Amino acid sequence: MNGYLLFETSSDWLIGPAGASAHEMERVADRSVSPVELAAAAMQYCSARDPRSQLAIALHATSVVSATLPATANANKTDRRALLYELESSLPFDAEDATADFTGDETQLIGVAVRTSTLLPFVENVESRGMQVISIFPAAIGAAQEYAGGDGDQCLAWRTDGSVELVACAGSQVRHWSHLADSSVATTRTIQIENLGAVRLVADPQVEPNEFAAEIGAVSESVASMPAQVSSFAASVLAGNVTPWIELRRDALSNGDPNRPYRKSLNRLLLAAAGLLILFSLACWYRAESYHAQAVDFADQQQALFKQVFPNIRTNAPMSRLKSEHARFMSSRQTNSSVELPVSAIEPTVRMLESLPPDLAVKYTEFRMENGKLDISAEVKSFTDATNFAQALEQVGFDVIQEPLQQLAPGRVSTKLRGARTTGKNANNGSTP
Repeated sequence: MNGYLLFETSSDWLIGPAGASAHEMERVADRSVSPVELAAAAMQYCSARDPRSQLAIALHATSVVSATLPATANANKTDRRALLYELESSLPFDAEDATADFTGDETQLIGVAVRTSTLLPFVENVESRGMQVISIFPAAIGAAQEYAGGDGDQCLAWRTDGSVELVACAGSQVRHWSHLADSSVATTRTIQIENLGAVRLVADPQVEPNEFAAEIGAVSESVASMPAQVSSFAASVLAGNVTPWIELRRDALSNGDPNRPYRKSLNRLLLAAAGLLILFSLACWYRAESYHAQAVDFADQQQALFKQVFPNIRTNAPMSRLKSEHARFMSSRQTNSSVELPVSAIEPTVRMLESLPPDLAVKYTEFRMENGKLDISAEVKSFTDATNFAQALEQVGFDVIQEPLQQLAPGRVSTKLRGARTTGKNANNGSTP
């Protein structure tokens, strides 16, 4: 089941599964009940079935106001606020209390409005109890859209019990809608004034057949139930297959949540994002534990190696003890030429990087700094930049040898430098980090 249809007739409110036939719909309230009472009646019907379902509302023609906007009106359909005030002269209530939708083109624009205060309490009540209102549309427009099925330009005169709904459509737009008395004279006059052209008469099954089709000059005559057509249309809307020509589930009647049609998908997306964050946190924790275990393992290896080299000495800091033993050994030899201390790569690397001119762009493809010896493969923009690069290294105490340069492409020169730190005057140039 896609959901339910709440259908407003001239006297009652009917409800039933969307897509059900007319006789399957049940009367839940008189049309005169308050919105809160109607919400309670609708939820009582749904509670025995699926109270957390979706709902479409089909309004009777007398619950909405339809008007053709004047030719001087702002025809920009995206500026709904301006169009609503253009429609205000046709409204029996203030524009601030109206929710409207518009259809048509720049040559002729149709506006349909409903009084917000009559529907908003109902929408808020049913949605506070778990039901989701998906669409609010005029029943006559929904029936015409379902019956026409996108079949080009049509004009339908739909006879119901006591009235005629005259709906002219062009493609997916409504170009005229009138709610008329069940009178062939009034219908013919409207057809002529609005120049609607060929009319197809559609009559509800309970309407008595007579000469109505001939009196209005209808080109065809058929029988179809408006509630059944509206029910079928509501099922398509709830399934997401059709968008109503007139949709009043907007602005204030959207109940302050413009993302309500996508709320379930958004909630699933947020839940998936939260799950990914939890998994990422667990992965980071696992990685940290792995690094800690490796650090402990390396410390144990240092301890074992120290005990192997110095079996009779105990220490909790093997590296510190090795340094002190190395210093004591060098002192006892009274020489610094037998054993060379390793040179840290941090200080010469920082000095080398600080020596580069700000306007010299260097792309390193290989960089090696080991025990004071330098091995660089890089790309610069020109042969001059390659020479400046080598000179900058010499200025901070590196004795470098530059291999033959190679032109890779326009603006790309490959250079290779090898060298080591010198101990003369230049070795102390530059800043020490």
